[in-house]
Amino acid sequence: MRYLQFLLILAIFVSCSSKKNAEQCILPSPIEVTGSPLQHSIQSQLPFSIDLSEKGFVVMNSFSRNEIVCVYDTINAELIMSYGRLGKGPNEFISPVRASFSKLAQTLDVYDVNANTYTKLRIQDSIYPLYKYNASKLNMAISQMLAISDNLFVIMTYTPQKLLLVDSVGNVKGETQLKPLLDIPDAFYLQGAIAYNPNHKVLCFTASEFGYIASYKIEPNGKIRFLWEKFVSKPAYKVVNNKIIWDENHNLAGFLGEARFKNDKILVLYQGRKPAETIGRRANSVPNNLVVFNIKGDVLRFYKLAPAVFQFTVSQTNNELFGISMDPEFRINRFYLP
Repeated sequence: MRYLQFLLILAIFVSCSSKKNAEQCILPSPIEVTGSPLQHSIQSQLPFSIDLSEKGFVVMNSFSRNEIVCVYDTINAELIMSYGRLGKGPNEFISPVRASFSKLAQTLDVYDVNANTYTKLRIQDSIYPLYKYNASKLNMAISQMLAISDNLFVIMTYTPQKLLLVDSVGNVKGETQLKPLLDIPDAFYLQGAIAYNPNHKVLCFTASEFGYIASYKIEPNGKIRFLWEKFVSKPAYKVVNNKIIWDENHNLAGFLGEARFKNDKILVLYQGRKPAETIGRRANSVPNNLVVFNIKGDVLRFYKLAPAVFQFTVSQTNNELFGISMDPEFRINRFYLP
């Protein structure tokens, strides 16, 4: 009887760790790349994102009381200008959790999850707001929100977890299940981040709890079409009462933050360690793995970065990558990817 119980438990883990129609990525031999720190550290509680604008590095500090959005020069990381603070008044944010930068428009979109607002900022000689959109009128349980034009948003909802294309009035133009082929309970919320490539009209979702990445195409008619999904590390878990119980000894933490696009390439930080090893504000909890996919989902490169970084951006004109390390101060590092 005990033997049968053991086989049943083993079958549950094996079946949950396997997956139909999903390709297991084999990472190539790593290429080691050493970065050079810029002179000045970043004075922040926690830098939440970094982008490269015409004026310099744009960094969002989600938990700082003042200077929520900062611009630093690209030579020494000296502070040039800043905008916003914590609060409920004008030019203030409650919980800014997501920022996406448009290189073409030189604008930064900041989603404030508790205020349920979306603010578009222009980065020029100063930082100033263009408009603030109140997302509560959509009447949706929003997990993440990403502007892809002035009046179109991609929204990721809570369970059931979907990707929606919604206009500013609230009309749903297209939708799809976030995990169309992933065999996990619908009631489970898959932690991760979404990113958008305006050149290819492609969305990319990266999961943080295991190494899962998926891509979706936004069609001209607004429909969201599933393209492909890949595993770098497959999940190990069992389902008890419609809940996920992770196998802490075998499950590896997945991707950290949203993907970055460089022409037809997708770059993302991969943790690849037990979840307990990724917790805490210390240098050895930061991933040093950078995986590069092409737009079709094929793995092209696998880098080992030193120092390890937890936020990064890439130049669109050369092979530079800029990442924020934590050792113990927050510092921007310049890498040259071969």
